[in-house]
Amino acid sequence: MDQSISRFGYQFYYDFSQLWRELPNTSGVNITIKETVLPRAGTRLDVRMNRRLVYSTAMGRRGGPMDERVEAALFAVMDAMASDRYQQGSPDLAESGW
Repeated sequence: MDQSISRFGYQFYYDFSQLWRELPNTSGVNITIKETVLPRAGTRLDVRMNRRLVYSTAMGRRGGPMDERVEAALFAVMDAMASDRYQQGSPDLAESGW
C-alpha cells in the first residue's frame, strides 16, 4: 500500500515495488510504505510489514541516494519475514530457548 506524498516517496515506492515483485513466497505479506512530512527537514518514510514497523528512514528536502535506502528497506523486510516464519514454524523450541 502506498501512502507517499512527495516525489521522493513515490520514487521510493516505485523502486521498492519493482524489487518486491522479484521476491518469492511473498503471498500473505502486507507491505505499507507511509511518508510523513517533517516541517523544514524533509520527510520520513516508514515501511511496515503486517502493521509492524520494520524500516524507517529520513529524507532531506533534496533527496539523496535512493537505491541504498530501497535495498536496505527490502533487506529489513526479508529479515522480518524470515524471523516471522521461523517463529511460526518452530514448535519444539521452548520459550526459554532450551
